[in-house]
Amino acid sequence: MTQNKEVFYQRTELDYSLNALEPYLSEEIMNDHYNGNHKAYEENLNLILASLEENTKASIKKNFPFLNQFLQNIEKLPVSSRVKAGIRFYGGGLINHNLFFNHLAPQNIPQSEKEVNERVGKSFLQELQNSGFGGLDGLKKELISTAASNLIGDTFCGSY
Repeated sequence: MTQNKEVFYQRTELDYSLNALEPYLSEEIMNDHYNGNHKAYEENLNLILASLEENTKASIKKNFPFLNQFLQNIEKLPVSSRVKAGIRFYGGGLINHNLFFNHLAPQNIPQSEKEVNERVGKSFLQELQNSGFGGLDGLKKELISTAASNLIGDTFCGSY
């Protein structure tokens, strides 16, 4: 019997094979991170969100189509601090891995794809500037500060 899974946010799809970055990143490492860690962040975040009350889920889907917007507003959610911590952990892991995988590319991609990747990089930097981080330097400071004060292991297994 297949269980219907409610999906709010998804991991990025790779535009390259898992072995395309060898010898720098092995297929095994890429598989472990993409189909292991990254997939777990996606699944666990969506499980937590699927367990919320219907009106809360509808509000998330309507008001926060992008994960970064949602994560910036989770304090407004009418849920326990434990649920918020789980959302932060898995949502943060998902968005960080999406960022990581979106900015990897094999060296032998065609020129047109390189141009697209450069435009995506520029639009990402512009979005950072407008997002309240104050650009890449602001994002780096925020990531370092937040990571230093929130380093935790995978303690959010279990029911929500």
